[in-house]
Parts: sequence; structure tokens; C-alpha cells
Amino acid sequence: MADTDNPHPEEARPWTRADEENELLEVSEERRLRRLGIDPDAPLIEIWTELKRRMKIIEAETEAAESQE
Repeated sequence: MADTDNPHPEEARPWTRADEENELLEVSEERRLRRLGIDPDAPLIEIWTELKRRMKIIEAETEAAESQE
């Protein structure tokens, strides 16, 4: 069903440089997640939770390394 409030649906507007940059950023993020072993098609909450879990591990390792110096 078409959005009656939007006189210019996305399909009708021309492709812009910003659209291309956004698409490239999306592809780059999907590749980054795949390299990390995370499914980019998973629900966002699962991706976020996994990234937060990994961040805590990295922070703990960093603190441990700094305390040994």
C-alpha cells in the first residue's frame, strides 16, 4: 500500500550520492560482522548483545594488561 502522505515514494526519486554512501556503509558493516563471526541478518538485539559481550571481554583484557605494566 502506498504512503498517501509522501507524494514522492522512494522508488520515484533519483539515486543520490548519499544513498550510495549509505549502501556502502551497510555493506561494510555486514562484512565486519561476518568477519567477527556474527550473522548480520540476525535480530538486532542479538547482534547488539554479542557486541556488548565481546566489548566487556576486551575491556577486561585491557585492564588486566594495564595492571601488569
